[in-house]
Amino acid sequence: MITYWSFKETIPIGGEIMQRREFLTLAGAAALGGCRGLCPFGCDASLKKYDDTLRDHCWMWGHDSGFYDGTGKASVYNIPLSDPISMPDACAYMGIPNVCAVTWNPPESDEYLEPFRKMKRVSWVACGGNNTFETLEANCWRLREKLPNLMGFDLDDYFTYQPKPELFDTGRGVVKVAPSKIGHAKLLDFRRRIDERAAGKIDLRMVIYADYLADTYAPALAVPDTVLFWTWTGKNLARLRENFARYRALAPGKDTLLGIYMWDFGGKKPLDMDFMRKQLDVAHELYMKREINGFIFHCTPLVNKKPALEAVEYARGWIAEHADDRRG
Repeated sequence: MITYWSFKETIPIGGEIMQRREFLTLAGAAALGGCRGLCPFGCDASLKKYDDTLRDHCWMWGHDSGFYDGTGKASVYNIPLSDPISMPDACAYMGIPNVCAVTWNPPESDEYLEPFRKMKRVSWVACGGNNTFETLEANCWRLREKLPNLMGFDLDDYFTYQPKPELFDTGRGVVKVAPSKIGHAKLLDFRRRIDERAAGKIDLRMVIYADYLADTYAPALAVPDTVLFWTWTGKNLARLRENFARYRALAPGKDTLLGIYMWDFGGKKPLDMDFMRKQLDVAHELYMKREINGFIFHCTPLVNKKPALEAVEYARGWIAEHADDRRG
C-alpha cells in the first residue's frame, strides 16, 4: 500500500498554522516473487507478503564488520573488536530471515552479493553516510537486477534534525517540513520513480528516532511505505510506549518496523538488560496488537563477540522462543 501526503487546507490552531492532512491510498501492483530454490527460508511467495509467524517478520540491520567495532573512528561507541562476520552469516546465527544492508560504498563484487541471495528478503540503503543520494539510489536500482529478493530501499539518517524546518510549497500553500539530507522535493521524486519503475514491488522505508517527533516530521513520514522507528539511547527505552504513541499520532496506520538495539549507542556501552527485556516485552505487545509489522535487530557486527554480548544472546533466545507466535 502506497501512502501519499496531500494538503486540503490550512487551519489556524492556537495561533499556529497547522496543515490538515488526508491520506490517499493506492493499491500496489503485482507482487514480486523470486529466488526459488536459493533461500533456506523458502521465499517462493510474494516478498511483500509475510507468513503468519513472528520469525518471518524479523529483520536485521546489517553492516560490514569493522563499521562499528574496531579502531579509530569505528571505536567511538566502545564496541569490542572481533573476527569479521558477513551480514548473512550474522542473520543465520540469530535465526533472522531478512536483512537491511547498509553499505555506503556500492559493492562491486558478485561474490560479495552471492550470500545475500540466500536471504528471504533484502533491503538496501538509499540515503545516509558520506556518499550522495544519487549514487546510493543508482546502486539500489543496479542491485535490483542482481538480487531477486531485493524488496526495499532504506532511507537511513534521512532527517538532519535541525531546528529550522524546510518550507515546502505544495502548490496549495507552504508547509513546514523537518529538514532532511535530500529535501522534500527529492523525496517525492524518489517516490514517483519507485512507483513508475517498481510499483508494488519495492518498499520505500524511512528511519525516524524517538527523540524527534515534532509535527514537522509528519509530511515526510507519510511518503514511504514503511517507517523504521528507533530508540537511540538505552535509558529512553523506559518511555518506549509513550514515545511510540507520539509517533503514531504523526503517522497513523503507517506500516512500521520497530528497531531493537542490542547495544546502547547513545550511552556508548552495553545495553542494560532491564532495558533490553523491556523493549522486547513492549515490542511483542505492539506486534501482537498489530500496531507494528515486525522488528529490526541492530546490528550484525554485534553477534560474534567473545565473550558474547548478553543482549545479543537474549535477543537470539527471544526470537527462538517466539518464532512461531501468530497473531489472532
